[in-house]
Parts: sequence; structure tokens; C-alpha cells
Amino acid sequence: MDFTTVLLIIVAILFILLAYQRHDGSLLIGLRSGGQTFLKLIPLFIAVFIIVGLSEVLVPKELVSRWLGEQSGWRGILLASGLGMVMPPSIFVSFPLAATLYKAGAGIGAGVAFVTSWSLLTLFRMPLEVSIVGLRPTLIRMAVGLIFPVIAGFMADFLFGA
Repeated sequence: MDFTTVLLIIVAILFILLAYQRHDGSLLIGLRSGGQTFLKLIPLFIAVFIIVGLSEVLVPKELVSRWLGEQSGWRGILLASGLGMVMPPSIFVSFPLAATLYKAGAGIGAGVAFVTSWSLLTLFRMPLEVSIVGLRPTLIRMAVGLIFPVIAGFMADFLFGA
């Protein structure tokens, strides 16, 4: 088990103990709520694991390395930034896909650009954002944000690239 998993287990145990000490039914209510959330997410997890697992064997490593590898330079960073923009706004898809691309030969700069673009610019959030803050502020934020994945990718390459 990695550090994050151990830490989350410890936090979960602490929450269980806190809820138990309240003696007001909080523990059962919380566990029931968590169980319902888990059941709702099972189909998503299954789909993600299938996509990630199959993408590891279906996406040719040579293709990933050529288009997103350390030697792809600015083109790889721009392509990864574009891919990040069209990813669904789900950490359960984007982070495993980023890890799969990295294992398949994507460079650190492309990986950072992908995740940065996904977190700042994913197009799937635009309709909601437009409905809340309006078209103009959304377009301004998107336009200003376009440069950040590229900068982050180049910085990652410069600081940590091969």
C-alpha cells in the first residue's frame, strides 16, 4: 500500500471512532451514506478500469512516445494541452489516463500539460460555468487560462525532464 492509501485508511478509522463516540446513530447513518455512494460509483469504476486497462494495451507505446514523449517538444505539450481540454471532468478518468500515457512513454512536460489543461480548461464544464457566471467571463477565463498548461508543461520539462 502506498502512503496515500494508508493515510486515507487512518482518517477513515478516526472518523468511525468520532462518529461512534457521539452515540447518536451518526456511525450507521454515515456508513449507510458511504455505502450508497459506493454503489452509485461502482459502474463508473468498472468503466474506468476497463478503459485504463485496455488503453494500456491498445494505445501503441511508439505512438505515445512519438507524439507526447520527451522528444516531442512544444508539439507534445500543445497536443497534451488539447487532449486535457476534451477530457471529461472526472478525476476517475483523467488521472488514470494521465498515468497510462506516462507509462506508455509520454514525457513529464506533456503529462503536466495534460493534467493542468484538464483541471483549468475542460470544455465539459463550460455550459455550467456560462449558466452561472455568464459567457463573457467564461470566455475571458478560458482565453487567459490557455497559456498555463503550456507554461506548466515547459517548466516540468525544464526542471524534471530527461
